[in-house]
Amino acid sequence: MGWRQVLRNYFTFNRRERRGVTLLLAVLGVLLCVQVWLRVTPSALENPDALDPDLVFVEDPRVSRQPIADTSNDRISSAQKDGAFDAIDWSPFDPNTVTAETLIELGLDERIAERWVRFREKGGSFSEAADMYVVYGIDSSWVDAAAHYAIMEASPVQATQQKKRQEQAQQARIDLNRADTNALMSIRGVGAFYAREVVKLRDRLGGFFRFDQLMDVYRMRDETLTSIAENSFIDTTLVSKIDINTCSVDPLGMHPYLTWKEAKVIVSYRQQHGRYAHPREIKKTRVVTDSVYAKIAPYLIAR
Repeated sequence: MGWRQVLRNYFTFNRRERRGVTLLLAVLGVLLCVQVWLRVTPSALENPDALDPDLVFVEDPRVSRQPIADTSNDRISSAQKDGAFDAIDWSPFDPNTVTAETLIELGLDERIAERWVRFREKGGSFSEAADMYVVYGIDSSWVDAAAHYAIMEASPVQATQQKKRQEQAQQARIDLNRADTNALMSIRGVGAFYAREVVKLRDRLGGFFRFDQLMDVYRMRDETLTSIAENSFIDTTLVSKIDINTCSVDPLGMHPYLTWKEAKVIVSYRQQHGRYAHPREIKKTRVVTDSVYAKIAPYLIAR
């Protein structure tokens, strides 16, 4: 059998096969046309004026959506998700003096409570409720509930001692919101790759607010994150905030914690319903879930 006959046997189709190939190509062609049409046809979301202001954020199926499961690294237990924190017998406490046992009674995980105490022993202190986010691994929903009962009380002597311990500890640690790649590489387990990725993520976020965010660094290992947390601190005053009452879509859409769709709806809602009194009001748009808001809230302000 010659090579011509071999090619003819393997690369020719009978009538039935030709019909099948033709049908398949037709289906693929239709799908391609639909995809192109969807891409070039402007969405009503891109033209907010074309939508009813009273309905767009409630009834428009392209905008509203059901809350999705949180895929972030905020490890929230099922009990916490069910509102277990609401059942806690809360009482005022001072984050700068509270014991690990009291924190556990208030619903905090034992490991987080011990980490809280170690943070203070290394010179850390809390000047406002938001500083509790600095404790690595702490749950944002617990902080939201505890913030109403956290009272920072300290005598002048205690305040001076805490400040002195904090300054001494910070001299041996680096500020994660100021450190360059060389400073980061001085930490055990952090090489050039991790140092570059940490700085890159920090620039995209506008600064770190808590150590959990380092889990978003590509291929970040638990042991490396722990080493960074033990040898650095976070100055949250350096975090860049976005004013949701004056910003355009771009700064919101470019933030890692929001999509462009969410940013467009947040700005459109402000234009149609007026200024936001508090950042939490962006949840009225129905596109910002509780889990998304917990991540983006530290970066928003409503002036």
